[in-house]
Amino acid sequence: MLDDLDRRVLRNLQADPDIGSAELAERVGTSSAVAWRRVQRMKDAGVIRATVADIDWAAHRRNKDDPPLPSSGGWTYEACMRCSPS
Repeated sequence: MLDDLDRRVLRNLQADPDIGSAELAERVGTSSAVAWRRVQRMKDAGVIRATVADIDWAAHRRNKDDPPLPSSGGWTYEACMRCSPS
């Protein structure tokens, strides 16, 4: 069961997945250790399933000297990364 603090943590993580524990803690009104434990608990419980990188592949070739990207054949690609402790 998620409480108000969990929901505040989730809203902030969804807005900024790269946020550090200290900044997250400040935004949700708790200590860094508590924020980190909440995130870990929700990852372990499967509430937080993944951290996703939204990549602008067109931005790769901003410099005219950059090599072209391989042809996508008109397809748009999405990539998701899942990281978990081993």
